[in-house]
Amino acid sequence: SEADYFMSVIKTAPPVDLPYILDIETNKVGLAPVHVLEWINAFFAEMKAGGYFDTALYSYTPFLDANLPANHNLGNVRLWIAAYVSAPAPKLPVGWTDYYIWQKSAKGVISGITGNVDINVTQQIIA
Repeated sequence: SEADYFMSVIKTAPPVDLPYILDIETNKVGLAPVHVLEWINAFFAEMKAGGYFDTALYSYTPFLDANLPANHNLGNVRLWIAAYVSAPAPKLPVGWTDYYIWQKSAKGVISGITGNVDINVTQQIIA
């Protein structure tokens, strides 16, 4: 139902250049890892059934490692990883070997914008 609601909203939006993102950072109801995986897979399946094939997952490593089975099937899903570290690369969750976008900071400063902004980098060309 969440995917259906999401698609009903984006149908009225202008075209986008980036993929549609599933942001999952909490498990307030305490789903078992296998059920979190089922939920994520169901969301992406509904999006594809609705004609939305350009998708990605946004989250952070400790959450994904704690809330997905180690043998999940999401390693090929593009990952937008939040990891506020000074390392040359983020620590990736189990099952992924690369990231699509890395959110390095939530405390960026850009002239002309009041307040902090997120700082993201990518290794891929985003058209």
